[in-house]
Parts: sequence; C-alpha cells; structure tokens
Amino acid sequence: MSATDTKSLVVDYVQYQLRKKALPWPGHPDANSDADMTPTKVNETMRVLGEEFEQRYTQVIDKVYYELSSVLVSLVQSGRRV
Repeated sequence: MSATDTKSLVVDYVQYQLRKKALPWPGHPDANSDADMTPTKVNETMRVLGEEFEQRYTQVIDKVYYELSSVLVSLVQSGRRV
C-alpha cells in the first residue's frame, strides 16, 4: 500500500468521524474533496474496524489516560521536570 493510499484511508476515517459528530475540519485541504464520494469497500471496512476498536478499548484507553494524568500531576506537584 502506498503512502497516498494510506493517507486517503486516514483522511476518509477522520472525515467520517468528524461528520458523525458534526464537527468541521477547518483548513485541511482534503476536508471536503471526498465528502460526497461513496466509500470504497476498504473505507467501509476501516470504518467498521475503527468503530469496533473504539467500542472495545475506550475504557482501557480512558483508564491509561487517567493513570498517566495522575502520574504527571504527581510529578509536577513534587517539583520534578516533566
């Protein structure tokens, strides 16, 4: 898979997620260029896999984020450089 193909998959997925949440992607050159295109089978598969990943791992990611935030706060409060 070329870098261009990878970029188009990423752009499609990010646009898909932003559209679902009715959020703009200001200033991105590809933000609206493919907005009306019917997604390819690969795009649809990536969207489904992304949704599945998000559903499965949201709690784990939130927990890790909370733990890292707690560690950073502790380090800052103890006067250590982060």
